[in-house]
Amino acid sequence: MSSFVRQINIFEEKKTIDHFLDFVSLSQSSILGYHYSFYQNMLEQIGIGSPFCLGYFENNQLAAILPGFIKTSELGSVYNSLPFYGPNSGVLCEDSHLASAYSSLLRYLDENLPADTITAAIYSPFNSNGEYLSKWEAEIIIERFTSIIVLEDYNPSSNIRRNIRKSIKQGVTISNEITEEKINALFEIYEVNCSDYSIPIKPRESIDKLAQIALNSDNVSFYFAHLDENIIGGLIMIWGPKTASYYLPCSLNEYRSLQPNTLLINQAIEDAKLKKLTIWNWESSPSKDSGVYIFKNKWGGYDIPYQIHIKLFKPNSFYSEIKSESIKKHFPYYYVYPFNQLK
Repeated sequence: MSSFVRQINIFEEKKTIDHFLDFVSLSQSSILGYHYSFYQNMLEQIGIGSPFCLGYFENNQLAAILPGFIKTSELGSVYNSLPFYGPNSGVLCEDSHLASAYSSLLRYLDENLPADTITAAIYSPFNSNGEYLSKWEAEIIIERFTSIIVLEDYNPSSNIRRNIRKSIKQGVTISNEITEEKINALFEIYEVNCSDYSIPIKPRESIDKLAQIALNSDNVSFYFAHLDENIIGGLIMIWGPKTASYYLPCSLNEYRSLQPNTLLINQAIEDAKLKKLTIWNWESSPSKDSGVYIFKNKWGGYDIPYQIHIKLFKPNSFYSEIKSESIKKHFPYYYVYPFNQLK
């Protein structure tokens, strides 16, 4: 059996990548909407970095992929699989190819990163066994968790059902129609929420690109919560073959008592079930003490662990001198180095 690794062009080989992901999703829940060409094209178009997607081939057939991006600045280069938050990538393949794919892809990655690389970070795949990633011998391993709902087991609590009824009774309604005015309102609410809770904000351009994708495909959905003529909340969902990813929620603080977020989430969960999806992906939370986690936990489900493996390419003195402000400035949306370990 012959095998090799090469870089895959996410633009020119879109059909090959998407077809492969569809195939692997038949046996794996690790395939998310983030891995498809529509989403990675969006990241490239808004300047997040340069795509660096690797493919592992056996007998000239694609058997695994490692999606990634590289960002270069005056400090050097950083690699992430993938950037832009959350447990969202790693090596993607069927179980039968895990050992050989990890070995080949990680070796190729080490040998072909830019000479000025500072760090490289790979996430263990969503809801999958990432044990082979330990062979990469990363210097830093960060333990994290994300929360999920198994949709066939979803049974909202009496409190959730009561809040849904309350929201409807108070006149809150949900729409999916996308207009420029609605996007403007959603982003204004989102900016305030991020500021209030010190959440890193996604750029406006990413929301505009996702709106265009939603208008032309079933990969993304926008939900808007209305009270009379006013938009008081919104939600963006990214749909994978089996997994619904909770991407961007927001609501006006003064209307929180009307439970617009609860109504938005319930509608999106019902839509996910209609799409025959099996998992609701809440994405990661800052901690189990955070208000974000406490809200998610009310919906049931359970937590699953994941890891961020970080390999260092500079001497220790380099990291002892770098500052978190410098990382944020030069590498927004990338996991570069744990801030709490910087001196």
